[in-house]
Amino acid sequence: MKIKIFVASTSKHKLSAVKRAATEVLGEKGVEVEGVKVPSGVNEQPVGWREIIKGAKNRLDSLKREIKKEGKPYEYLVAIENGIIFIQTKEEEKWFDVGAVLVEDVKGKQQLSFTGFVEMPKALVDKAKQLGFETTTVGSLIAQKYGGEGTDPHSILTRNAVSRRELLTSAVKVAFGQLLFGKSQ
Repeated sequence: MKIKIFVASTSKHKLSAVKRAATEVLGEKGVEVEGVKVPSGVNEQPVGWREIIKGAKNRLDSLKREIKKEGKPYEYLVAIENGIIFIQTKEEEKWFDVGAVLVEDVKGKQQLSFTGFVEMPKALVDKAKQLGFETTTVGSLIAQKYGGEGTDPHSILTRNAVSRRELLTSAVKVAFGQLLFGKSQ
């Protein structure tokens, strides 16, 4: 019997990352991943750790309500929220995209992990802020300026060296691995 995992999104990047990570970490039985579109309850472009983590938690809570309402069995739930964070260096301010990954098992135990950071062009962060983070993402502006897909600015900004899916896969593997480590202690 396959391990059933619901993801709080229908994003191809998120679903692919969860499928790949779960297969690598939990793969002895095989995994079945299903996405459910749920709201994050935060801006289209989350800014700061608090809003990024809140978006992941909101997605997880919404997913749990949907799954309970439909009476669907599962072993794990996964919620992911990307956003941007500000870091002030001695010389300048920098903005980075980071994703929060929240995994919960059927017993309610949770594990949080994060993706690697990818620096965002400050001028495009400023433009997204001016247009309004409520509706405008930095990724969409990067895609407009450089081409590519707005939901994967990571590939654009790294010249295809690292995709959003790769970053998310690593963070999902960390979350599953730590959740399983906690069960063995």
